[in-house]
Amino acid sequence: MEIKGTVGVITGGSSGIGRATAERLAKEGAAIVVADLDEAGGAETVKRIESAGGRAFFVKADVTRLEDARRMLDTAVSKFGRLDILHNNAGIGVGAPGFPEAPPERWHLVIEIDLQAVILGTGLAAPLMQNNGGGVIINTASMAG
Repeated sequence: MEIKGTVGVITGGSSGIGRATAERLAKEGAAIVVADLDEAGGAETVKRIESAGGRAFFVKADVTRLEDARRMLDTAVSKFGRLDILHNNAGIGVGAPGFPEAPPERWHLVIEIDLQAVILGTGLAAPLMQNNGGGVIINTASMAG
């Protein structure tokens, strides 16, 4: 896929792998929607992209919420005209204490973010990508996943 001229949404884009992916895609010519709960980190990612000559926009989004997931994807279309790339990158681990001592609430949150949000985002993004003849969906996984 030629990256130049595409539009991508990166979840968990305010730090780590998400930030690195957003910056790299922007360097290659993609416009980027950075989606995250961390507003300060998201603003920093956008600033870094724009200072390097790229285009980016931040959306505060909880990827487990239908309304937020829909809004982050619709933002790509409203701000940049299309959606070509979705990087489902937002994720968490159970932390300490680990299994089996971790409380069930923590495991439920891991499943909501690391699994259900990926399914939600993919299901919402696919029709938007089909409008442009296709696209790419990337899912980051980890030991927690």
